[in-house]
Amino acid sequence: MLDPNITSIILQYMQMGMILLTEYPLSTIGEIAIAANFLQITELTKQIQYVLDIQLSESNWIETMAIAQNASYTHLEQYSAAYGLYSFNSMKPEYIPTIQRLVWYLSHPYLDSQNELYVFKFGFEWLCK
Repeated sequence: MLDPNITSIILQYMQMGMILLTEYPLSTIGEIAIAANFLQITELTKQIQYVLDIQLSESNWIETMAIAQNASYTHLEQYSAAYGLYSFNSMKPEYIPTIQRLVWYLSHPYLDSQNELYVFKFGFEWLCK
């Protein structure tokens, strides 16, 4: 069942052919992405992927990766994961929302860390937050 607000946004897109996705929070964009994928609105799907790609940052890469995973955007999901893994040296513990994501992140073989001490320190800081 589609949320009425998401339905309204998609109808607006169908009438105008474009919506300003930057006006919406990532959670709303994620819901729009799932709906657009379900309704097979190809151009909207491409627009969503593009916006998520250009808005990708250290503070939102996990949420972007989750949106991509839920909406079956494989390339964006892989790109988001790579972005986060290679940004380890500037990553902050508050960017990791759950312990499951923390375990995934810190145990990933492509984590770009100088040594294991930095990985342990990051995990410890996350637990203390």
